[in-house]
Amino acid sequence: MSKGDQAINLKKPKSFVLELLIFYMPLAISAMLMMSSHSIVSSAMARTVNVEVALAAYAVASSIAMMFESPCYNIRQMAVSLFDDQTSLRTIFKIGFGLVLLCVGLMIPVAFTGFGKVVFINWAGVRPEIYPEVIKAFRLLMLMPLVSAVRAYYQSIIIVQKRTFWLTINVIVRLTVMVGMTTLILNTNFVEGSMVGAVILISGIGTEAFLALLVGLRYRKNFPDHPTKTKQSITARGALVFFIPLILASFAQTFSRPGINAGLARTANPELALASYQVAYSFAMIFIALLWSCHQLVLVFAKDRQTFRTVVKFGLVIAGAMSGVLLVCGLSPLGTWVLTTIIGVEAELAVLSLRIIAAFSVIPILVVLSEIFVGVLLMHKRTPSITLAKSANVITVLTVSTVLSANMPQLGGVIGAVAMTFGMLAEFSVEYWRSRDILTFK
Repeated sequence: MSKGDQAINLKKPKSFVLELLIFYMPLAISAMLMMSSHSIVSSAMARTVNVEVALAAYAVASSIAMMFESPCYNIRQMAVSLFDDQTSLRTIFKIGFGLVLLCVGLMIPVAFTGFGKVVFINWAGVRPEIYPEVIKAFRLLMLMPLVSAVRAYYQSIIIVQKRTFWLTINVIVRLTVMVGMTTLILNTNFVEGSMVGAVILISGIGTEAFLALLVGLRYRKNFPDHPTKTKQSITARGALVFFIPLILASFAQTFSRPGINAGLARTANPELALASYQVAYSFAMIFIALLWSCHQLVLVFAKDRQTFRTVVKFGLVIAGAMSGVLLVCGLSPLGTWVLTTIIGVEAELAVLSLRIIAAFSVIPILVVLSEIFVGVLLMHKRTPSITLAKSANVITVLTVSTVLSANMPQLGGVIGAVAMTFGMLAEFSVEYWRSRDILTFK
């Protein structure tokens, strides 16, 4: 047993919970703040000339750009799981660099050749007259894989070193820069149309990535020269075997939202179902998003059976609180007031959205349980099981949304929440099944 493990075992339960809280709350706050950054972009674009064209062009350009960027999100999972010594830092840096080159290389034909028309006009259904606006934004958004990879890599160093308060500080600076850029653009009009959203988004993520780099370089020297978790440092081949299933899992998950939307489009009143679900989803995600980092608690703190159980209890307490918030908002006048007064939703739409928010209240518990066992699988390098679990989630979501929309179309947007709930239950079940033989903390 290492000195670090002995130190954790000797800590009193209260002090360990406090350490979990100090580590996790900045991650949770950062996730909640991140959700608000999209509102800044939407607010800025709502005040541009020809708003509908600008918003439509930006929405399509950013959604396609994010598909190319999505593999870079998983760098943080890989790095937090595999960072151990200086060699592992260099190995994962090289893989991240190669991934950025691949992503940008795939984006170049879309941005600068006739293939862009195939992607945006033929596949995405963009009208030819707004294609120039789409391609302008997409060309700037080609920076997203780079800034996302830099951010993920150096954030991982900060997380492993348990200095997560820097993540919250960096997100606050990011939002400040985005607000400042919004004010500058609206006062000077140095960019217009879809470029407004692209410039604000890249300036925000770029700022956060640069700050993560500065802080991460400071803590990088704290990693030892020789591995402490294993006998040998991770190799590039070993890291890729670990990483590729995570990319596949991320790709599989991208089918959930379109599947739910397709189901809602076949309900009794599709426009109202889609609108109410979007309102409820955006609201619920503010509270669900802060649970997406629970797997890092397992990776960083779960050293034995006692600490693992404490991590599970800690996560379930937070999830229970978030479930309570969603349930109260969905079933009480508080939710009506928030949606109609603060968010500005029309009364009829708010009533329908509240039912969906109440239906979302089960999901925080399932998300935490899923994240806990994702952490266990990551710890034991069983990433193919994560791909299997995400695939089970997507298949279940598609099945439930299709069946309910065909047989109970009157449920409207509630179908989306029910489908997500069953999807998360399926994902957790697979993760638990694949983790049973490795839940052997001493």
